[in-house]
Amino acid sequence: TILAVGVGFAAVNLFGGFQNYIFQGLRDALLYAQAQGHVAVFSKNALAPDSGDDPENRLITPAETLAVRNEIVRWPEVILLTEELQISGLLSNGDASMVFIAVGRVPSHLEKFRARARGMIGQIKLYEGDPLRDNCSYGIGISSGLAEKLHVGQGSDVIAMGPTVEGQINAMDAKVFQLFESPTAELNDKFMLIPLDFAKAL
Repeated sequence: TILAVGVGFAAVNLFGGFQNYIFQGLRDALLYAQAQGHVAVFSKNALAPDSGDDPENRLITPAETLAVRNEIVRWPEVILLTEELQISGLLSNGDASMVFIAVGRVPSHLEKFRARARGMIGQIKLYEGDPLRDNCSYGIGISSGLAEKLHVGQGSDVIAMGPTVEGQINAMDAKVFQLFESPTAELNDKFMLIPLDFAKAL
């Protein structure tokens, strides 16, 4: 009876430790590897159904950005405050084009996020190739599925096309700095990670 109780107690604790490890890994992956952070602030119109309104209504204005920044930096718990811009469009290798969904971030801030990851997440290399750089806005990262569909790799030159907030179509040259696996399988053939300056310019 004592042996059965001991084995049962050990099994419960082993399962509890494994469960804690899984949840800690998911937490670190979301907060640090994917650089989602703990709190996101966005416009109240950002998630509203598309009704053909002015796309700028979905963005936080410069004045709102400054107000948010001035408020949040007063919190002693805040370690890093950064901006993000989500865009979509077409990525072309010159012969074929594919739809992309991209997140624009400040590369140095992204590295600071990832440097705080602990455990297994902190040891995994999240991409193949070179890191994105603040002083090189045309260097981008693309998911492995998107790279495969466009037959491009690290060092390849590509063209990103997307609609501007004025309703025009803009195109910019880019170079593939890194390849990575998307956080979700559904996005692995269309996800990109780009410098914030590139996202804003496009």
